[in-house]
Amino acid sequence: MKRKVVKLLGVGLVSVLLTTTNVLASSPQFYFNLRNTGQNFQIDWDSANNKVYAGQDWTFKPLHLNTGSSPYGMLFAPYGNGTVYTSAQIWRKTGQYDKKYVPFSNGKKGTHYLSSRIDDDYSGPFATDGWWNADRASS
Repeated sequence: MKRKVVKLLGVGLVSVLLTTTNVLASSPQFYFNLRNTGQNFQIDWDSANNKVYAGQDWTFKPLHLNTGSSPYGMLFAPYGNGTVYTSAQIWRKTGQYDKKYVPFSNGKKGTHYLSSRIDDDYSGPFATDGWWNADRASS
């Protein structure tokens, strides 16, 4: 009996550790250095992330953000299934480094990337880096 309890606790502990590792590892880094492309989004192909929960908010956390004097800055949106989800977009500018959860009600499960463009009234270059997740994430 004691052996079964110890074995069950061991399996439970390993499961928790594996789940935590997967969640933490699933928030990829992004980097953009953009000039004005009109309203065309640029995709960071190195920022692939698997959306696990359809319709759940996505998470955005810039670490550095330089948008000059633009009142709008840079626009970010998830890209997946051949679509930039502009209904789930967020504008950020210099000084706005807080983590944001952005509504993504039409987000479908599968691989997504982060896309961005700059305020089309400015020429740039604007630069940013940080991490993101196609679902709600703490880090």
